[in-house]
Amino acid sequence: MQQKLKVILGVLFVLVIPQLGFSQLSKSSNTELENAHYYFNNSNANVEKVQNNLPSNAGCTANIINSDTTICTGSSMLLTAISGSAASSVSYLWSNGATTPTVTVSPTISTLYYCTINDGTNTCRDSVRVNVNTTVPGIAGSINGLTDVCTAIGTANNSTAVTYKVSKVANTTLYYWSLPENVMLLSGQGDTSIRVSFLNSFVSGAISIIAINACGVSNSVRSLTVYKRIAATPGTVQKEFSPVSIAAVTNVCGVASSTYRIKKVTYATTYIWRLLSGANATITRLGVAGVNDTAAIVTFNSGFTKDTISIVALTACSVSAARTCALNATYLPPAVTAISGSTTPCIGNSIQYTATASSPTSTQSSISLYRWTKPNYTSITSANADSSSITLRYNAGFIGGSIISKGQSTCGVTGSSKTVLLQYLPPTPTSITSSTSSYNACFGNSITYTVVVAAPNTAQRAATLYRWTKPNNTTITAAAVDSSSITLLFNTGYMGGALTVKGQTACGATGTSKSQTLTHTGCAAGTKITPTVNSILGSNDEYQLSPNPTRNHFTLRINNKNSNITPTHIRILDLQGRTIQTNILASGNQLIFGETLKPGVYLIEIITGKEVKTMSVVKQ
Repeated sequence: MQQKLKVILGVLFVLVIPQLGFSQLSKSSNTELENAHYYFNNSNANVEKVQNNLPSNAGCTANIINSDTTICTGSSMLLTAISGSAASSVSYLWSNGATTPTVTVSPTISTLYYCTINDGTNTCRDSVRVNVNTTVPGIAGSINGLTDVCTAIGTANNSTAVTYKVSKVANTTLYYWSLPENVMLLSGQGDTSIRVSFLNSFVSGAISIIAINACGVSNSVRSLTVYKRIAATPGTVQKEFSPVSIAAVTNVCGVASSTYRIKKVTYATTYIWRLLSGANATITRLGVAGVNDTAAIVTFNSGFTKDTISIVALTACSVSAARTCALNATYLPPAVTAISGSTTPCIGNSIQYTATASSPTSTQSSISLYRWTKPNYTSITSANADSSSITLRYNAGFIGGSIISKGQSTCGVTGSSKTVLLQYLPPTPTSITSSTSSYNACFGNSITYTVVVAAPNTAQRAATLYRWTKPNNTTITAAAVDSSSITLLFNTGYMGGALTVKGQTACGATGTSKSQTLTHTGCAAGTKITPTVNSILGSNDEYQLSPNPTRNHFTLRINNKNSNITPTHIRILDLQGRTIQTNILASGNQLIFGETLKPGVYLIEIITGKEVKTMSVVKQ
């Protein structure tokens, strides 16, 4: 505040005081002034003539251009005298001994200055009074006006006009008022009384005043603290406060009605009680609206589940935050935390499962029964299906699932459930690896194949064996045909096919299978079927392939008369013997292929019965 006032006063002296001026005193007439000495009483500036020994001279003209004025202690001013004579030589003599037309004076008390002018013929004088003010204003008296402006503001955006005033201060020419934030000055700045308006956003602050004259300001600031009384949030809701403190009834299952109370809130003039939902319950004040409206009774009707009491405190210009109290006909029962029993059942098993829940807290209801959710193709065979333990039978068609249990209170409210996953089916194989890193085989080859399976997830069960399906004209030579690896011998007549595997659990449940295509191409003589007709390298009357090579696609047309009886099998392979595409064509039909092939050399295998022909094509 001290620093702020220094800044304000500095601005006032620069902008305001120079425009105030001092009281202008009438300049004395000097036409009768003679050689006299004057002195002043500083308190009233009365001038007394003490000596007069110079004759007047009507032909003399002298003029001090300054008017009688007042300055502050420590200040100075310039006095100037002008002669009305036309003489070329004029002398000046001031009462302070100066002999120039102008003189700077710095009196410490109020003083009458005069100048004697001589033009060689005539002598005359003029005078000017310089008063010295040594007094600054005293501190202003008490500020009269509202301190709590709540009633003036009310609920409007801003208040009506509010007046603040002080008594007049001696030796003061100006009063400067300072206002707190969110207060608007309507009128009166510079006077002893102002009119202001408080914005609704106003909270508190100080209205201040200082007294000012040309020589300074009052040594102290007079202030008045003003504020807006805001209601605080009501305290805790209870059933009783005295003579014994009783907590509010919040679990209201089976309760017809209950009383709820708060303590009085400072500055509150009234309260608002209400139920936020109001469904199947009513709230009634125990007293009339006003400062003592601190209790209400809630009546619970049929069908009530839950609601919240809300209480706010009010003043003339504020509404507090709400104090709330939640009411619940039945709190949730505790969550089921565990279910014991086997999670790896087999069809035909009967297994007991038991749900466990923690003890209820003060805001929870007891569990009166348990609700169970079972998987498809299972039956609860125990006598009481709503107890904490059940016996579950697994019937034909069961392929897995989960068991869920949750507690339920006497009012029908259920708590959080617990779920356990049953592990039944095995994981699906991800791939089949080859000991030769190739899936092409010739007669007499013996190759080991191994299934790759990811670890079971929480709903799966590890396979105990594997079921393999092999191509025709092959033999499993490994000792354990149901292991994760088998060795396959390729016999005469093998022409390729699919190798398939799937896992099987101890219960006999099988999962999804994985299939790998095996081929029979590029084999040496004696390790493949000898074609009846030599392989062809180009088109003939039975087979027409064009264009070859090509940048786009190939067209293969079958004109083989035997294909009317036996379909023709077409296989497209790469040079590593991997099958890319298979098709079946009848005579007179054509196959368009190769658009998606990458540039390279490919083999076309044409098989009709035991007749095999092979040709190569080039994709550019």
